[in-house]
Amino acid sequence: MRIPLAVFLTIFASGRAEDYETEPSIYDDEPTSLEVISVKNDKASVAWKLPELVSNQTTKQRLMITIRPGSTSAGATTYSVFVKPHTRSYTFENLEGNTTYRASIEAFNDDRSIWYSSETLHTSLAALDWLAAPKDLTLIHKTNTTIELSCFCV
Repeated sequence: MRIPLAVFLTIFASGRAEDYETEPSIYDDEPTSLEVISVKNDKASVAWKLPELVSNQTTKQRLMITIRPGSTSAGATTYSVFVKPHTRSYTFENLEGNTTYRASIEAFNDDRSIWYSSETLHTSLAALDWLAAPKDLTLIHKTNTTIELSCFCV
């Protein structure tokens, strides 16, 4: 799916990329696609392997992360960044917690798109720094699928 650049609303996200002279070893036998490596409440790391023919022709790559419609955030926003042709991983930072995103990678030969892959991810609920840990935590009842606890919360 392609989204015209003119409709992007930029969120205040940032990230960092890692360059590789060769593909990461975790992909030796993996298919050529974007893979979500790790997700936290405010960041997500992705990695990918381009098909060999595409890799040899790639002059730049564009990474995007878009808040999915129906997520907890108001409005659809997108963060987009171009990375070097040999970059094979990236970490999106300053994301919103408890939000569903679509991360994508697109390879270009000059200004012509030659390859695309995307994956959906969901950030975890952010920790509440102002909420103290419960005290006197007691197990009331436990089954194979549920637990009932009692605690004193300040």
